[in-house]
Amino acid sequence: MEKLNQKNDSSTKALKETTAKLDALKATPDQTSEATTKLETATKNYNEAQTQFNKAQVALDQLNADIQSKRQAFSKVQKII
Repeated sequence: MEKLNQKNDSSTKALKETTAKLDALKATPDQTSEATTKLETATKNYNEAQTQFNKAQVALDQLNADIQSKRQAFSKVQKII
């Protein structure tokens, strides 16, 4: 779970950094070829970071659900014993 949390944190950090870069590039008034290239790269990085974040979030949610299920099963067994 720790590894999954680290991956989720890493994805969140990457997403925030890429979003900040993308926002900065979108605020650039000049549409030079260099700015356009940087914007396209930042947009691609943002989309990849978003995908990675979404996958990590789904995995974390599944893990949390699994833990909850196992806790409930353990609680039932404890009551029986």
